[in-house]
Amino acid sequence: AVAIYSIASQIYMNYMPLSTTLQSVFLPHVSKEITKRKSTEYINYIFSRIGRMQYALLLLVLSGFIVFGKEFIFLWAGSQYINAYYIAVLILIPFTIDLIQNTGLIIMQVNNTYGYRAKVYFLIAMINIFLSTILGLKYGEVGCGLATSISMFISNIIMNVYYNQRLKINILEFWKNIFLFTLPIVPLIFCGIVGKSLFNLNSWLILLCAIVFYTVVYVVLIYKFSLKNEEKKLVFHKLFHKM
Repeated sequence: AVAIYSIASQIYMNYMPLSTTLQSVFLPHVSKEITKRKSTEYINYIFSRIGRMQYALLLLVLSGFIVFGKEFIFLWAGSQYINAYYIAVLILIPFTIDLIQNTGLIIMQVNNTYGYRAKVYFLIAMINIFLSTILGLKYGEVGCGLATSISMFISNIIMNVYYNQRLKINILEFWKNIFLFTLPIVPLIFCGIVGKSLFNLNSWLILLCAIVFYTVVYVVLIYKFSLKNEEKKLVFHKLFHKM
């Protein structure tokens, strides 16, 4: 059980830097601008904009893992570790919510209110230990993953209420944007799950080809249906600047 959970742990621990690296790039600029302006409008703008940029990358990995995760773990670790897929999915979904909102941590640091998050996460850690004991004894390693997932969802709810009431961030508008951003990808996930059943993804080469195809379709859908005009212009600007 410990070995299976450790496989899942490696997956979500390697998932985290996709967001935190982007956050660290923005940290100096955002800290400076928030300190200088401190307007609710700007805080909402930067919270939403960075969150969407993080989500664009994280959703590709999350949705791709939902579609191809079983095959990846089978080839990487073996069939005896397949429960690591379910644990990873259970944790990655609420973890994604936390990661796309980590601009809020910068805002809390600037406002010197980061201690609130520390208290919340200490409470959540206690809840996680309690739930993991109960669910782990009954459902094994998957039960521990479920306990962590539930705990993370609780922490997300608490932090979203805090962001809305104390930091004056329009959380409902943020989640409306995330929902609309996700909508075009739901059919892709469904088609990916159905489509892969037509092929035997039993080698790294075949799996890699399937992932590349999925990625290309994902990028096209996101660019056409999810990105705002200013975000499309930013993409073009960065591409031509690099060239």
